[in-house]
Amino acid sequence: MTPINIGKLHPRNRSLILSLSTAIYAGLILIGNLDQALCFQITNALSPNGVFDSTLDQACVTCHSNAQPLANSSNIGLQQASIYLGLESHIEPEQRQSDIHARAVSKVWQGDSLTDAFQEIIKNLKHLGIEIEEESAAFQTQCLTCHAGIQAPDNSPLKTGRPFNEFQIDRKTVAKDSIGCEACHGRGQQYLLEHLSPRWLESDSQEKQQRGFRDLENSAVAAQVCLSCHLGNPDESKVITHAMYAAGHPPLPPFDLPKFMQETCKKHWLDLDEKSSKWIDETQGDSKLRLEYLKKHFKPSTPESTSTIPTLNAQIQSHFRKTQQSIVGQLTANLMSHDLMLHNTTPGQTWGDYAVYDCVGCHQTLYKNIRGALGQPGRVPGRPLGFLWTRPVVASLKSNDLATLGSLQTRLDRELNATPFGSLPAIQFALTEFSSQRESIKKQISDLAIEPLSHENADRWITQYLQERKDLMGNEWVAKQAFWTLETYFQDLEHFAKSNPPPTPKNLGLLDRFNSLANTAPPVSRIVSCKPLSTGSEQSTDYTEFYKQLQAFIDAFLESNSQPARAFGIDSAQ
Repeated sequence: MTPINIGKLHPRNRSLILSLSTAIYAGLILIGNLDQALCFQITNALSPNGVFDSTLDQACVTCHSNAQPLANSSNIGLQQASIYLGLESHIEPEQRQSDIHARAVSKVWQGDSLTDAFQEIIKNLKHLGIEIEEESAAFQTQCLTCHAGIQAPDNSPLKTGRPFNEFQIDRKTVAKDSIGCEACHGRGQQYLLEHLSPRWLESDSQEKQQRGFRDLENSAVAAQVCLSCHLGNPDESKVITHAMYAAGHPPLPPFDLPKFMQETCKKHWLDLDEKSSKWIDETQGDSKLRLEYLKKHFKPSTPESTSTIPTLNAQIQSHFRKTQQSIVGQLTANLMSHDLMLHNTTPGQTWGDYAVYDCVGCHQTLYKNIRGALGQPGRVPGRPLGFLWTRPVVASLKSNDLATLGSLQTRLDRELNATPFGSLPAIQFALTEFSSQRESIKKQISDLAIEPLSHENADRWITQYLQERKDLMGNEWVAKQAFWTLETYFQDLEHFAKSNPPPTPKNLGLLDRFNSLANTAPPVSRIVSCKPLSTGSEQSTDYTEFYKQLQAFIDAFLESNSQPARAFGIDSAQ
């Protein structure tokens, strides 16, 4: 077939073809009968600039929506998009539910009109002297980069997201309310053909990123993608300001990678432990390529552990995967928080924008005082520090480049304590000097993400983490992150105990007490709120008692693990 270049058609004919193509692939989603050649043809037809120059969300959805991959002859065998969009054919329509990111655009628009909440924020910003008109350049770069998956203005093929014109086309498809596949997975025009080849399994996350693909199996990559919106990324024009908060934007929550993946995403992927376990029994597929894929994403210290899928799977199943994700996510958050502060020192930005400082540093009266623990020990009253929940666990960092994060944090604390909100020249100098080591640290975090985390090292890290956070439970951001991190650690511990012979891990004795605490925890839907949970009857739930009990549990955990702990790093994870 000769591909159609839709960009050269009359707008009326272009609209007709898009509508017809939308109907075709929507039908394919429902019947699960896809063909690779047809996928290519629709991909080309939907490209406004020619063959494979721009894949658009429709192309991703078409190939990744095979509803019954094992029940027909299709060699694609994928159904991630139909799960993500809540279009699974085996589920009754009234029971289907999409991923929250697949309906993110509906928070901005209802039909062709802005939602009341967005209109209110824009009106309030105008009162603050900030003009943002719907669909203006400012609206696209300050709102839609996160809320609609719009790409930063330079339209680099190596950056995530889609240009605004493609978003407008996608609004006519079944994925009309989604932030788009490419918002998280990267622009497809660089890697589309390559990722259809089985040889794609042999590439590691850095090689894939050079082609524009975000390999989210690597938790360092996943954390950066998530945090770009859920913390901020100036390079992608994703920055929230204090004026936006004042205008009504909800406060951004703290971050724990496995908790976010588990609670704010509808799982439409297989984790590494699921893949390795599944591949042991499968006879179809190239086992050598699959083994190579597993080795690119998990590197035990003993080479003999990687000789076959079964031997590697045994190591993967004993790995504290979620706890490792917490570690990597927190290190990435620390690195990216420094990028935000450095961004505020550049010309044209507002130095000292309150949004890059810990909220509790100023708004102490908005939070419940638990043991007076609101600020970092040693903080000068009235002088806020950076986000306390992003602080690295210094005691766990050995003498390598990662330890530089701890040294930089100490230096920034000193500067922020010296004068309110810090001195611009001093902060800028410290962060600029650090920038020469940034890529090396980023690489080490990526390496850490594929190292095994043993039961012993997981115990050691969580103890050090709680030791450094224990006096900050009055800070709701720190407290929430501490609870989520404990939650994922105990999930790992329970899985480890079930899949390994005795002796029983000592901290398993604290599991029942933790589960009782978890039953009283605020719902995850409240992760963006620092106010009591409102109900339909306008009553509120006060969670002060929960945070007090969390403090008591942390004290008990530390008492149970009171033996001195040595530091560990990426070179000592056995």
